[in-house]
Amino acid sequence: MCVRYNFLELSQEVFLLEKKQRISVGMNWFTRRMFSTSEPFFWAWGIRGVVAYLSVVVFPGLAQSAGTTEDSLKYETREKILIEDFKETDALKLPFELFEDAYGKAYLHGGALVIEAYTDSGLSRYVHFAVPSEPDKVFMEAKLKIIHGKIGGLLFQFEDWDNYGWLLVSSSGTLTAGFVRDGETHYLIRDAPLFQYFGNGWNTIHIMQTPRVLKIYVNGYVELTVGRIPVDGNGFGFVAGGHSAIAVDKVVIGYEVKLLKEGEVAARIFGSGLILDSFHVLTAYHVVENSPRIYVTLVKEGKEDTVLEAKVLYQDKELDIAILKTEAPIPVSDSLPYGIRTKGILPLGTYVYALGYPLVHAGMGTSIKFHDGKISSKVGYEGDPSQYQTTIPASPGYSGAPVFDGEGLLIGVLTARHKLAENASYVVKASSFSHLLDMLENSGLPEESRVKSLSVNQQVERIAPYVVLIKSQ
Repeated sequence: MCVRYNFLELSQEVFLLEKKQRISVGMNWFTRRMFSTSEPFFWAWGIRGVVAYLSVVVFPGLAQSAGTTEDSLKYETREKILIEDFKETDALKLPFELFEDAYGKAYLHGGALVIEAYTDSGLSRYVHFAVPSEPDKVFMEAKLKIIHGKIGGLLFQFEDWDNYGWLLVSSSGTLTAGFVRDGETHYLIRDAPLFQYFGNGWNTIHIMQTPRVLKIYVNGYVELTVGRIPVDGNGFGFVAGGHSAIAVDKVVIGYEVKLLKEGEVAARIFGSGLILDSFHVLTAYHVVENSPRIYVTLVKEGKEDTVLEAKVLYQDKELDIAILKTEAPIPVSDSLPYGIRTKGILPLGTYVYALGYPLVHAGMGTSIKFHDGKISSKVGYEGDPSQYQTTIPASPGYSGAPVFDGEGLLIGVLTARHKLAENASYVVKASSFSHLLDMLENSGLPEESRVKSLSVNQQVERIAPYVVLIKSQ
C-alpha cells in the first residue's frame, strides 16, 4: 500500500476523556448474513435475533481541560455504550443471540462468544445501538481469535446488507478491509501482512471513525488510515468465514462526544495561524476546508482570551494556504514585529523555528509552543518547489503554524509532515503564496523585521501574541 503524508496528521482532532454512564438494553429482531471464505458479504436469510438499543445516562464532574478558564470549561467524554466480557451465562441477558442450526452456531465457551460456521458461506452476529446524530468519534474494540479455519473479522457502521464496513483477518496474519455502499463493494486494503499477529492466540482489533478519518488498529499498531467511509449505520458485529470458528471477548462499543457550556466553541479541527493585520489571519487551508464556522482565538498567558468568528477570504487549495477575515477587529497592533521573506531561496542548514498550538486537547494545553530546526531540503514532498522540507518536529495542531528564520522573517507556513520519516516537515514558502498577500486591501506587509537584532528568545516574546489558535467545526 502506498503511504503518503496526509494533512490530517497536523490538524488535531479532539481527544476525549472518560465519563461514567449507565446502560439499559432492549430486545428486538435482526437479520443474519452468511460469509464465504473468499468474499466479505453474501446472500442473506432471516432469523430471530436481538437488537440492543442502549441509552446512556451522563453524569457531571469532569476535570477542567488544560489552558481554559472556569467559564469556558470543556466537558469531554467517551461513552462506552456496550461493554461485554461474556461472563453472563443467562443467554437472554446477552446482546448477541446464542443458537444452533444447519448453518452454524453461536455459543459461550471458556468465557468467550464462539461463532462457528458449518458451511462455505460463513456466519455472523451483530448488534445495533443508539448514538448521537453527529458524534465526534465512533469506536469498536474486541479481542478475536481464530479457533480453526481461515477467516474471522468484524462488521462496523452496519446499516443493512447493502451498506456497511467490514474487515477480515486471516489465519496467516493478513488484513483485508473495505465497505459496501448501495450494494457495491469497495476495498480499502487487501491481504496486507499485519505488523503483529498472534496466530491462534488473542488479537485485539480497534476500529475508530471520525467525521474525517477511519483508522484500524491490530494489537496496538495502526494498520490502516483512510478518509471516512460513506457508511453511517449503527450496527457492529463479528463474522466467521466458511468452515471457520472464531472466539470473541472483551467487546467495547461506543462513541465520543463533546458537551459544551454556554458560550463555549465546539471544534473538530484545531490548527494555528498568524495575524497579518487587524482583520486578517494566515493559516493552512485544510484546517478550515468546508468548515461552516471558523474561530480565531487569541491566547493570553496560556488561556483563551478573545474568540472571533472568521471566514475564508482567499485560498489556494493546491498550496494548502488560506487567508481568513474576522468579523470583528483583532485587538493587536498593526505594527507587526516580523517581516516576510518573499524573495530568494534559503540555503540548506538555515536555522528556522515555528510557533503554534499543537495537541491542545491531548495534554499540551493552550500555551503557545516553540519548535526549531533547519532547512533540510530546498524542495518539499516529491520535489515540490513551493515547499521547504525542515527538521522542525510537527504534531497535530501545528497546521498553519508560521515558520520564521533567525532574523524574525516569515519564511512560510507549516502544513504537513512525512508519516514515515522522523523530523521531516513541510513548509509552504512565503514566496509561493505572496500572490494571496498582495490581494489584501492596503497590503503593506513589511519586508523588514523589527526584531532582526534581537535574540531568538526575544523574537519569540515579541511575535507570540500574533500567533493564534484556529478552531473549525
